[in-house]
Amino acid sequence: MIAVAVILGVFYGVLRWRRAIVEKLPHMADPPLSAPSKARILVDGLVVDVFYQKPIADCSRTRWFAHLAMFWGFLGLAATTTLDAILNPSAGPLPLSSPVRILGNISGALFVLGVSFSLARRLVVPSVRENSTAGDAVFLSLLLLTGLTGFVTEFFSDLNLFSPDSFAYWSHLLLVAALLASAPFTKFVHAIGRPILLLVKRTEIEKSKLAGERG
Repeated sequence: MIAVAVILGVFYGVLRWRRAIVEKLPHMADPPLSAPSKARILVDGLVVDVFYQKPIADCSRTRWFAHLAMFWGFLGLAATTTLDAILNPSAGPLPLSSPVRILGNISGALFVLGVSFSLARRLVVPSVRENSTAGDAVFLSLLLLTGLTGFVTEFFSDLNLFSPDSFAYWSHLLLVAALLASAPFTKFVHAIGRPILLLVKRTEIEKSKLAGERG
């Protein structure tokens, strides 16, 4: 059911963006860029726009901090899940000193901090609150609850409290499922859409410079 919801959501997004994509294609074809130029654009896009998120930093430092904390926290959690699946296939409890668990706890704390900061800005800063929607609040609340239930599950697991641990774990899984199912319809899609748009923008700027030099 989650997979179907995601597929339908992506299909809806493609239909919604089709006009913009079609309008961009002719401009993306001419003049052609060299392989080094393409590589430079890709590296700059990843390092500057994605990993550092400079466009947001230039706009608002507080917003940049929240975005960066969520982004790197999420990447760290993804890496933790992957490493745990590879190095701990039995899914047994890891000691607190385990590098995988340390990475997960640091990443989780960073993620929760970023989400909490984003929610706080929407509650405290009038301009941010006015430009936010109910969907934004629901999405951020789901992210926060997902992060918190992950920590609660870990806490009860360490204490060997089966019933609270089971409840927290299933709550965590349901929240993750809700996030995945709603991803194409929320700002989760920014994780894919925004880097692509920034990459297209960088490509257009490079092509404009090249066309100017040839002219």
